[in-house]
Amino acid sequence: MEFLKVPKINTSRRGFLGISALLLGSIAFLKTSFFNKKKPSKKIKLLTHDGKLVEVDLKNMPRKKRTVEKNELASWIWKNQKL
Repeated sequence: MEFLKVPKINTSRRGFLGISALLLGSIAFLKTSFFNKKKPSKKIKLLTHDGKLVEVDLKNMPRKKRTVEKNELASWIWKNQKL
């Protein structure tokens, strides 16, 4: 009846710590390799003061919005208007 014997599992403290370290290491590896994918950044198109169209990352834009005043807009239009 020797073929019915189940092999003895290592239940010592050293074996438990080794298996725990192996599990923690594999979890840390999986977390850094699979879940750290960079998301594509959103880009918006803006006009510069000299009339060029540029694409800027949304994360580089300031969060505080500022509206352009009428006199500022008028001076910009007249200054950049080509005759």
